Amino acid sequence: MGVNGYNAVTNTWKSAEWIAKSIRNKANRASDCDGRGYPINLGGSKSRATYSKEFKKKYERDPRLDEIFEVMNSRKLENGEREWGCGRSENAYNDYMERIASEVETDDGEDPRPPPKEVQMQVWTQVQGVSKKGTVYGLNSNRK
Repeated sequence: MGVNGYNAVTNTWKSAEWIAKSIRNKANRASDCDGRGYPINLGGSKSRATYSKEFKKKYERDPRLDEIFEVMNSRKLENGEREWGCGRSENAYNDYMERIASEVETDDGEDPRPPPKEVQMQVWTQVQGVSKKGTVYGLNSNRK
């Protein structure tokens, strides 16, 4: 970067508008999501689609919504338990699992079959709600 470019960048960084934006964004990064913990993505650089593709190859079936969410937002500890990236992820997962279990109860005592993807998405959206921007937490998509 040349001297002129460097001077232009440093002048931008000194502007009142830039400083206000920097302060606001710093506060947002330090937010704890209303006591639920700062959200951390533990999925690394892989996309949701990549995880789905790898899951399908390994298990020869499409992954359920909760399976992909769990892989991307938690890690398995040596003792077999899961450590969540934040309280929000753990709460989202537990709330969804509770609601989906009531959707697929069976009377004959057999293991319930997973509901169709449309039902999984509908239940997840009901549990999490839609943000003012039209997105749903954990789905990485616009659900307007």
